[in-house]
Amino acid sequence: MWIALALICALSLAVSDSLTKSALRSGASAASLGWLRVVVAVPFTLPILLFIDMPEIDRVMWATLLCAMPFEVLAMVLYARALKASPMSLTLPFLSLTPVFLLGVGRIILGEAIPAQGIVGIALITAGGYSLNFSHRRYGWLGPLRAVWREPGSVMMICVALIFSVTASLLKVGVNHSSALFYASIYYAATALSALPIGIAGLRGIPRAQYAKIGGAGVLMALMLVTNIAALSMAEVAYVISVKRTSLLFGVLMGWAVFKEEDIKERLAGAALMLAGFVIVVLSSKA
Repeated sequence: MWIALALICALSLAVSDSLTKSALRSGASAASLGWLRVVVAVPFTLPILLFIDMPEIDRVMWATLLCAMPFEVLAMVLYARALKASPMSLTLPFLSLTPVFLLGVGRIILGEAIPAQGIVGIALITAGGYSLNFSHRRYGWLGPLRAVWREPGSVMMICVALIFSVTASLLKVGVNHSSALFYASIYYAATALSALPIGIAGLRGIPRAQYAKIGGAGVLMALMLVTNIAALSMAEVAYVISVKRTSLLFGVLMGWAVFKEEDIKERLAGAALMLAGFVIVVLSSKA
């Protein structure tokens, strides 16, 4: 059952991204649309508080939440801008770098050794990133790597992955000082409130026809959160996250099916390699 829920979670995220990208093609503000889909999700996530036992909450939880918000808002804006600037098949796969950055943080700050499995996972992610632009091999063996840095959406999504490694660490602290359900239910509300100024600033530039798409994207974000929480209640975090990140593959396929993105075979192969590396890194961290 948890596998089905995690797959629904992954598909919900991919379709939400597709709807958001479609709305962004109208020329609307990326920051405002990214904010709106979070706002729409809040009425579906905040009521979770009515059905759970209230945990003991201390100052550490509130401090952690406050520290996380600037990073979360920055990630929200960069994520939307990445979707707007570049093909989904060249941006979403780079979210697989988050656990790699987490391993790096542990190595730098805590002096923890990177496990052998983690090194294999990093190698697969690197190979996948190279394969995403394999057609650029005609410009030399560095061509595919140069292509990554010439694609603004790819660079922005790499930054998002780095930010997510920070927020993931803060999230763990926040959950430890409250509860998973409580923290998850208030997180979108806190993000929406924190991003209120930049979200409102660009609302006038959003065509009315795009509100239905962004509304659907927000509902799917809420579904993503609910199914993720449900799956996590049934299985270990590492396994759930690994299945959830199949959203990378769904996102690449959405880019091809909806937006007619090119070179789908090499991009799908690259995304599959990056997903495999992601899973290995996550499971090696669990070990």
